[in-house]
Amino acid sequence: MLIMFRESSECILNSKSKDEVDFIVSNELSFGVDFYDNECIFDTVLPNTNGVATHRAELQISDIIPGVRSCFTKYRHSSLVGYLDKILDNVTERECLSECWRCGENTQCFNQIDEMCKSVTYYGFRESSECILNSKSKDEVDSIVSNELSFGVDFYDNECIFDTVLPNTNGVATHRAELQISNIIPGVRSCFTKYRHSSLVGYLDKILDNVTERECLSECWRCGENTQCFSQIDEMCKSVTYYGTSKQCIMTSKTKRVNPGFFDATENLSDFFERRRDCTYENCEDLEIGLIFVLDGSDSSLAPDSFNRSLILVDKTITEIHETTEFWRLLIIQLGSIEPSVVEIPVSTFNTLDDMRNSLYSISWRNFSDGRQGESLLEVVQIVDQIKSNYDLDYSWVFFITNGLNFDKIDEFVQIKNRKEFTSFAIGVGDELNFPILEQLATSNDHLIHAQSPEMVAKQVSAKLCVNNGIVFQSKQTNDWDTTLQNFHENGIRRAIPLKNSALASQTFQLIKEEPVWLGLHRDEFGKMIWDNEAEISEYDQKLLNHLETGVDTGDCILWLQPKKWIQSKCSLKYRYVCNLKPLQTINEKLVQLVNKSTNLPETSLGSTTVSGVEELIPFGVSSATG
Repeated sequence: MLIMFRESSECILNSKSKDEVDFIVSNELSFGVDFYDNECIFDTVLPNTNGVATHRAELQISDIIPGVRSCFTKYRHSSLVGYLDKILDNVTERECLSECWRCGENTQCFNQIDEMCKSVTYYGFRESSECILNSKSKDEVDSIVSNELSFGVDFYDNECIFDTVLPNTNGVATHRAELQISNIIPGVRSCFTKYRHSSLVGYLDKILDNVTERECLSECWRCGENTQCFSQIDEMCKSVTYYGTSKQCIMTSKTKRVNPGFFDATENLSDFFERRRDCTYENCEDLEIGLIFVLDGSDSSLAPDSFNRSLILVDKTITEIHETTEFWRLLIIQLGSIEPSVVEIPVSTFNTLDDMRNSLYSISWRNFSDGRQGESLLEVVQIVDQIKSNYDLDYSWVFFITNGLNFDKIDEFVQIKNRKEFTSFAIGVGDELNFPILEQLATSNDHLIHAQSPEMVAKQVSAKLCVNNGIVFQSKQTNDWDTTLQNFHENGIRRAIPLKNSALASQTFQLIKEEPVWLGLHRDEFGKMIWDNEAEISEYDQKLLNHLETGVDTGDCILWLQPKKWIQSKCSLKYRYVCNLKPLQTINEKLVQLVNKSTNLPETSLGSTTVSGVEELIPFGVSSATG
């Protein structure tokens, strides 16, 4: 058996099982600790491995190598037919690629010594997440298949077969065996205040090479009380200076607050992070965002005036986002020609908004001929994949600025978009708009925007960064309770339902107070949380789910308990339908009411319907967990 401490990622292996001892503890002292009992003690073949791993000695630790994705060229919906040297089950894409990269010279991963892994076929859509390692590359065989039979299958060609050092690691990892597990604490970025292009000069307690920014922060966060990361016991890591180009992390027990004279705010090659006392989850100001703007430069789509307006839209949108977070990376592409898309501004950060504008307004309309917008969209997807692989980002947002006219086949792009691996906005520019195309470009109708004033568009976009901003969209139509529930279950609508009278409101609220209710979320067969009615998981939903993932795993569905507590629970339990409660009163209004009562003054009027702090119920757009 083993015990896993989630916060410290500490793993304790034991020679005793649950049935052999009476020391299993399940209470508040064990929160954040998971216990696993080994049911396959004497098995030499794991379940669902098709008998491939016949000996335990063959099983390897699943290590994800930082930067490994850059070693492989990815071919979507493609596979290598007729070749199979080794199968790995239940692995992620990065684990699959990492295992292939390790199978280099002086290793025996396959039947023959020094038979290297040169390519990978990954079946991510299967329940088993199957990874096939091959000793043949794309150039050595003619068996690459790319058709409807390979939909959902990805082929990767290894471009670093003979390399002992991964790209962009500056020679730190000189041997494949030296590479360590990438152990990132979820949400660790919210535990540090970031200062761009800065460093703390003259202090150094520990150096880490060849790590990502999040790995650097995770290592610092673990270096807390009751640890000995530095020379002295209990000497905490309080700040780090991270050099992104060299992937070097400098940890120190000193802070900017105590040593302001050593803080350098002009170090362009590094970013400085100072440890917070508490992590500030869901802090919009900490968000790290990739902004990819795709401008339509075709001859029949946008005239020069419209293209210049597109640049203004980009400017206003970035400026508005900068009001919330300064941690964004910009990429601008112009597409719409028979030639490949043009990267006008590669992935960049800027010291000031004026620096960004100087680069932005130097872009000119290329007046491309029409004919390959659909193919260009696939190139954009590949670029987005690269950005997500190379940078630690919270969001990757793609903005298509076009009128949607004269687009060729975009079916394959739509299929990729529907996987929800990135968020895309479609901003319609021009007098004549092709809304069916714009709808297909956008992730959802909420991300379809008709450009009116640039300032208005920018505000609509930036509002989606901090979705918990107090805005509630209400339906003007009122229905009876049963009709509304059925309607919104069928259509996945988020609707505010004004209750007709205080009796109905009190009755409904009392039911929710008496017992738990379902949030209507559950895990699918791949372990991913989904809504019962298959509605899209919004970015705000995902934030809440990230918090739940760090809690105790007690089931595959989500319960809401009074007061204000969400937990995972077994889906087989029977509970009522879920609703989100919107308070009728603000804190100030409640105080006024209490003061009036205490002084026997007339009660302040709060509207036509006053119900125990609840005016309306806001369904989440899902059914109960039990259907």
